[in-house]
Amino acid sequence: CVCRQKDLMNLTAMAYSDSNAALLQSPGHSDEKVIVYYYRNAVSPEQLAEFRDKTDQEEGDIIDLRLVPLKDVWRRTADGKTLAALMLFQMLQAQNKLPQCTVARGTGSPT
Repeated sequence: CVCRQKDLMNLTAMAYSDSNAALLQSPGHSDEKVIVYYYRNAVSPEQLAEFRDKTDQEEGDIIDLRLVPLKDVWRRTADGKTLAALMLFQMLQAQNKLPQCTVARGTGSPT
């Protein structure tokens, strides 16, 4: 499963109407900028298992890949970047700024 750059949607740029927009993790303390991208694709259980085996971990990292329904993500993590990305996604979706996407049955590909 390969994600091509042209298939990514820059939610940060969409939210702020600025192609150079980024979220600031800790303004005044850190200059780290976060850009939130959205990519949608259906994956099989086998592909999900492959993802688990391919997580890039640095020493000391604990990465636990889980499949969580979108409506439950906010309850399952305290990670600020994840929660900020979820908020951007939900607000853009509520304003109908995200394209409608359905997955064709049996293909695993969005249409």
